[in-house]
Amino acid sequence: MDPDALIALVGSAGLSGRGGAGFPLARKLAAVRTEAVGGPAYAVANAYDADPGSPLAATLLARNATLVLDGLAIAARAAGAQVAYLYVHPEAAAAQDAAARAIAARAGAYGDLVI
Repeated sequence: MDPDALIALVGSAGLSGRGGAGFPLARKLAAVRTEAVGGPAYAVANAYDADPGSPLAATLLARNATLVLDGLAIAARAAGAQVAYLYVHPEAAAAQDAAARAIAARAGAYGDLVI
């Protein structure tokens, strides 16, 4: 699917950010794509879990890191990125291990995208 079609699909699904503002994901992807014209774009998934009482990202990665990577790959494709980063809290060993296993298992599954 081409990036514009992906952004339209995300928009029709009504996906939004998990922050307090709930910013629409399609608008964010479209903005990144527009701003990246003429230069490289990168996708970054922040799984840091800065709130010590809420290990949401670590839990998602430990339970199903493949889905997190698939979502990151979709966002990267929509934004026109060739490289994606997954940032995990340095002390979240189980999340780091799950992410490493998923990355190894999905090697080559995302075409030329580097995670």
